[in-house]
Amino acid sequence: MDILVKNIKLIQRIFYENQLADKKIRRNMTEQEKIISEANKCIMPAVEDYLGSRCLLLNNIFVGLTLAHEAVEKLMKAILILENIKPQKSHSLEKLSELLLKKNSQKYVLLSTQMEFIKRLDQHYGWRYYDG
Repeated sequence: MDILVKNIKLIQRIFYENQLADKKIRRNMTEQEKIISEANKCIMPAVEDYLGSRCLLLNNIFVGLTLAHEAVEKLMKAILILENIKPQKSHSLEKLSELLLKKNSQKYVLLSTQMEFIKRLDQHYGWRYYDG
């Protein structure tokens, strides 16, 4: 038990030190670098969600659709950040798609052709909650 407590304290200290280092680095960043840094906070977890969903779906475990939704959601939010649009606190891919299409319908034309799939992912995500 003592080893577990020591490891937890070590992890907490490392996390705290990394937060301090991030704040110092962030102060010296240009505005564009800050935007890219913020977008990366969405992209890296999205990659992990995508890989997890792919593994689950390839093994016929359909809860992978929930992770697929989360991967797409995080990628859309990263794109919104890069487009200087503050992402909404929403899990609706349809709403996030509308924001991107409103910004530039030509650039994001693929979204308009995939709205049926996007709505389907939203539906699967709603099944994540028993009362949803």
